[in-house]
Amino acid sequence: MGRSRSDLLRLLSMGMVLAIHATGFYEHSFVRQHDYLSQDFLAVLLNQLARFSVPVFVTLSGFGLTRKYMESARNGGAIRIPLASFYKHRLYKIGLPFLFYTILYLCLQGQLQKAIAEENVWELIPYFYRKGADYHFYFFHIIFECYAVYPFLLLGLFRLSHRWRWVALFLSFLAQLYVSSPAHIWLSDWPRPPFLFSAFILYWQFPLILGIVTALNPLPAKKAVGRAMLAATIFAFGLVLFDYLFWSYRSGEPGDFNHFTRMSVMIFAALFFWTFAAWPDSEKDRPWIGYAAGLSFHVYIVHTWFLRGLEILLPRNVLLVLGSLILVSFLWAMLLDRLLRWPWLRNLLGLEAKRSALPG
Repeated sequence: MGRSRSDLLRLLSMGMVLAIHATGFYEHSFVRQHDYLSQDFLAVLLNQLARFSVPVFVTLSGFGLTRKYMESARNGGAIRIPLASFYKHRLYKIGLPFLFYTILYLCLQGQLQKAIAEENVWELIPYFYRKGADYHFYFFHIIFECYAVYPFLLLGLFRLSHRWRWVALFLSFLAQLYVSSPAHIWLSDWPRPPFLFSAFILYWQFPLILGIVTALNPLPAKKAVGRAMLAATIFAFGLVLFDYLFWSYRSGEPGDFNHFTRMSVMIFAALFFWTFAAWPDSEKDRPWIGYAAGLSFHVYIVHTWFLRGLEILLPRNVLLVLGSLILVSFLWAMLLDRLLRWPWLRNLLGLEAKRSALPG
């Protein structure tokens, strides 16, 4: 899978994250009424289809980084990861925007001022390692933990033979199933690891290892393989939807059963990624995909504020809200991309350090 294909997958995943957040209201409404002839059910279809997005983001991180470090292993060389520069770069690229936006959002919500006035600033500490200043900031915690263990996973998997990497991936998959819902119900009598928080690496190790192994052991880029993966992905989406509907009749709160780390979602996301990895790359140059993918990190960070405004201004129409959210979020990111020149400020706001030329 080349850069253009991975950019397309990243951009598609970003759009699906926006779909998940834009459909939340309708999802709660569907769970209460189970009206299959309403836009609530349409929203559920979009929401469940979009569930691959966050696991695929994690997989893309492992895949992209591994492809980068494999360049040093050409011609039989060993993979080298200078740990100090690796962590320094991740802290600058991801850590600084996280710190900036967390403090900004806590200020906008009045929580920082309140904590200072009450001389209880320590109560804000969990926002920097477990909680989120906004509801989607959990992803920062996931990616920080993935980066923390990534160099050691890569070096370990690189030393394995081709066959044993697949064995390691299979064992990772079994471990993922054991901690994924509804294992806590099906295997309730088995020893269970204590639940810490949903962003803990234990619940996200399989997507990361999947990306690393797929980069080290590339799938055959053939249409026949791609079609087989696509058929399996469609079937897996059916399982995701059935899984959701089954549990929706047994609980009135989607948060009880609609996690990204559900067994069915992890299988669906893995097959979705493999479909893109196995499908032969197109020779067509699509510069807009790469450009828009470069804006996606900033869009991820700020889109929830646009969503809150659109939900007030627009009528209750899921497709109208979602389409407007995608348009407004990316137009805003493009505007900032055009206006800002200083690399340090662009990085702080979650933009690429260097401004890209607009595709012709």
